[in-house]
Amino acid sequence: MTIESATRSAFGRCGGSHASGQIRLRRIETIGKDRGVKRAEAASRFPLSHSAIVSVIPGGRKPREVRRNAAMLDAQIPSTLWRALKAEGLLRSDAPTLRWRQGDS
Repeated sequence: MTIESATRSAFGRCGGSHASGQIRLRRIETIGKDRGVKRAEAASRFPLSHSAIVSVIPGGRKPREVRRNAAMLDAQIPSTLWRALKAEGLLRSDAPTLRWRQGDS
């Protein structure tokens, strides 16, 4: 399974207009920001929640991009982010998600 198909499976297709997709994206970003999580951090970690995904290899052309990508993969994603996305209907309720912070529930 590819990262793209795992993510599409969990988030569903955005169907509708480009504008509705942009509204959905802004809502995801807001929920993440409220929890101190950047969209790119969540997007980098999310595929690793699926049992068919064993690694994520982000690309980078410059050393600073490689360092940034490595930092994103180390980002702590609170389980409250995934719960909020599910509650808002922005992530399928049965999408696999992992807890990343010790003591986070």
